[in-house]
Amino acid sequence: NSMEKTNNKIIGMFIGIAGATLAIISLFLTFAESHMVNESLFGIAKLYINSDSGVWGSKEYETFYKIFVPTMLGLIILFAIIYLITCVKMKPVGMIVSCVLTIVAFEVLKWDFSDRGIVPGSFDKGVAFTVIYIVYAVMIAGIIVRFIEKAKNKA
Repeated sequence: NSMEKTNNKIIGMFIGIAGATLAIISLFLTFAESHMVNESLFGIAKLYINSDSGVWGSKEYETFYKIFVPTMLGLIILFAIIYLITCVKMKPVGMIVSCVLTIVAFEVLKWDFSDRGIVPGSFDKGVAFTVIYIVYAVMIAGIIVRFIEKAKNKA
């Protein structure tokens, strides 16, 4: 019976690990593409940091985006790691909070890029757009399974 209890605990953990790992991997997958360029969110953040002010039109824009995009990526990674930790420690409520924050950070970035007419617009959506929704689904599945496992452990 103790073996069965261990198996019940492991499934949710693996789903959670997969969700957090995919979230981080998605940052390196193609986010913006055209016939000339394929760029991941990570690559875009690097381009923004290294860009010169002539590209931005104003110092305020330049400062904002050189901070905003890399910060959002950092937050996505941070929230994915917190999700991972709360998953391993069997804290489904913490998983919900970090999952919601991960989704919000991704969606704010996606909204910003579409609001500025960059992706979609100047560029087509890359594979990362599809993967992001898989990330959400896997992270949410991890939470559900963790709740069930926690309930079974109390029984």
